Amino acid sequence: MKQWLTKLREKWDGYVGDRELELAIRREMVHRGLARSSPIRGVRLAAIERPGWVQVYEFQVQDQNSRTRWFGVARDDGRKGTEVALFDHADLRDTQFRAWSQGMILRPSRR
Repeated sequence: MKQWLTKLREKWDGYVGDRELELAIRREMVHRGLARSSPIRGVRLAAIERPGWVQVYEFQVQDQNSRTRWFGVARDDGRKGTEVALFDHADLRDTQFRAWSQGMILRPSRR
């Protein structure tokens, strides 16, 4: 039973939930030279702007080739498209997050 729950948790941790967002992340991965099949993990909505058109997500990518962990942030504007940035340090991602989420409603764990 415990193995089943572990596998279910791993599956949900790798679930992006938005096809357009996933494609935008994968395009940035290819642009950075990462394997397109590298897993995207921990996609979380971190900030939203009223009335909801603009959303900022955080995530991680584990490069299958080098085993390097990348920290990502995506700014999804339902009217204009999605911008994605990948960094090799969480501090750099956090700086970009603050710039993209300024004036937005933050998820409680991000405050």
